[in-house]
Amino acid sequence: GINAEYGGLYEEKPQCGAFLCDLIETLEGDAPLEFFEAFLGATTDDDAFQVIEDHIFTPLMEWNCDCTLDVLDTFMGCKSNMGEAKILSVNMAGLAGIDTNAPYQKGKGFNAFWSEFIDTTIPWSSIRTVVDRFTANVCSNDNRGDKCYS
Repeated sequence: GINAEYGGLYEEKPQCGAFLCDLIETLEGDAPLEFFEAFLGATTDDDAFQVIEDHIFTPLMEWNCDCTLDVLDTFMGCKSNMGEAKILSVNMAGLAGIDTNAPYQKGKGFNAFWSEFIDTTIPWSSIRTVVDRFTANVCSNDNRGDKCYS
């Protein structure tokens, strides 16, 4: 299932398999305060953009280059089991105010409709191709030896 797939990715590449937990920990930790202190302390536009690059853009692009394809491939390997995902829980949807018996579901249950939609309707192979090309271009080295995103 989904947990096992991402568990395997976590064991192989912890920085990739635990990305959601790491993001939550980062947002709950000191990083947002450090960012805002540095951003508010910037005295020029260049300084402000450097803070954004250092605190947001570069870490995001490093993660993208290291992990995006692995996470996407892991997801594609388990998307048919999406009905097991807690995010598709009828209780969660109800709390979010989502109509779990909407007419567009055509009599299918909420989990069944959305797991089938995610698995069969979204053009995953095309998305994989686009993401692969994007990361190949952005994560390659430029003529100075830097990553193209830097």
